[in-house]
Amino acid sequence: MRKRETLLGRICLSALLVACLLGGLEGTPASGGLPAQAAVRFEDVTAAAKIHFVRNTGAFGKRYLPETMGSGCAFLDYDNDGNLDILLVNGSDFPGHKGRRTTLKLYHNNGDATFKDVTTHSGLDVEMYGMGVAVGDYDNDGWDDVYVTGLGGAHLFHNQHNGSFKDVTKEAGVNNTGFGASAAWLDYDRDGKLDLFVTNYVKWSEKSDIVCKLDGVHKSYCTPEAYPGDTCRLLPARPASSTPPASLWALP
Repeated sequence: MRKRETLLGRICLSALLVACLLGGLEGTPASGGLPAQAAVRFEDVTAAAKIHFVRNTGAFGKRYLPETMGSGCAFLDYDNDGNLDILLVNGSDFPGHKGRRTTLKLYHNNGDATFKDVTTHSGLDVEMYGMGVAVGDYDNDGWDDVYVTGLGGAHLFHNQHNGSFKDVTKEAGVNNTGFGASAAWLDYDRDGKLDLFVTNYVKWSEKSDIVCKLDGVHKSYCTPEAYPGDTCRLLPARPASSTPPASLWALP
């Protein structure tokens, strides 16, 4: 009986593979090119959408490792109007070399394929050497909240339901002082509350900066493996009855 079931299983698997192969061949043109329905083209509409953003790497000639990193962005509906808005993460000048002030940028979707910079009155007008961003409704009130990682610090912004955000990093106890590369919201213990997972890149600071020289003379950018790696952090959400109630996460 077992041999018969095994034989039937092999026959079914073989039939499935043949069907998949035939289906794939059927959708492939004789010329070997992509099927017509797969010919998708993208058009750069940044200027037409009225989005004006240039990341500040803070570079001033020292060739610091963070300058080689790009930054994150997020689509979110922060005002619950049904249109996706855009949040762009920015860098900043390094201490002792301040020449300009650059911040996160929040662009409101006007609903007509254009966006408006509403950063100033959004509460996100914060200067930081930002890296990643994660959007999630951590308090289950139906509004998108934002967590931004960066070099030497992170920020948790609570949605105030009026087009603005409040920085609640200290109250929630979720600052990350490492080289925060990115973050993600998840409910890893399935208790109905969003937990926070933060990834750290490497252990770097201006004091610990390593001098790398590709030509043996001039300083170049070091590759990340030149530095010791750093650990990630899992911040589980605390029960509502926890003390103190203002702290939403248990620190590791």
